[in-house]
Amino acid sequence: MTQRQRIFVHRSRFITDKPFEHITKLHKDRKKPDPLQRDEYATMMLALTGQDKNMWQFAIGAGPRHGEIAALSWDDVDLDAGKVHIQRNLTGQGDFVPPKTKAGDRIITLLAPALDALRAQYTLTGHLPDTEIVQHFREYGKSEVQRKRFVFLPRLGTKNPGNYFSTQSITDRWDASVKKAGIRRRTPYESRHTYACWSLAAGANPSFIASQLGHEDAEMVYRVYSAWIKEFDGEQVELLNERLGFAPNMPLKTK
Repeated sequence: MTQRQRIFVHRSRFITDKPFEHITKLHKDRKKPDPLQRDEYATMMLALTGQDKNMWQFAIGAGPRHGEIAALSWDDVDLDAGKVHIQRNLTGQGDFVPPKTKAGDRIITLLAPALDALRAQYTLTGHLPDTEIVQHFREYGKSEVQRKRFVFLPRLGTKNPGNYFSTQSITDRWDASVKKAGIRRRTPYESRHTYACWSLAAGANPSFIASQLGHEDAEMVYRVYSAWIKEFDGEQVELLNERLGFAPNMPLKTK
């Protein structure tokens, strides 16, 4: 019986069981993250200049989604505090919407390279005019006109620097940057994976990484990066020896 036939006989009440009630859902194997190696990142940073360098130094140093990069405006950035408020995403269809999930509306605490990148970018676009956009909200049909000064602009350096990047144009910038650096081509999403993988390898708390990436909790971090994390089990011993190589003089206080 075909799928349509199953649905028809159920709706016609010839059968009472739901058509797919006893069918196990297939799960696709999640692709293993393929982060940049540190020497590849160094090569990329040496090959790039200006906005391209700033964009990927920020992306790899903070882990935002590419739609969040495209939608980032200067009023979301606090350079003095070293924080960025991710509260807007640009879809592939060109709509400004809230982040993917409620947890995606978040404050990112910037690591030094990401903060340095935004400071450098501010000298390029921080003084440029704002752009009118339509911001859509989670409530159905609710939207408002806003004016934003975007951090990254597609035709920077020309008389018309453009209003903002599309997600496809950011993908194109990634491909061009990787090609210019002469490193192995990866999907653009690996900029986000690189942030997560490097943070995990450095011993960062998965819950902290999850909050930075906009996940509800650490479960998604474990699910996405579990296969990659296993490769670093041996390094965990060195990390623990380094941090726990001596016992505290006084026992830890407990409540």
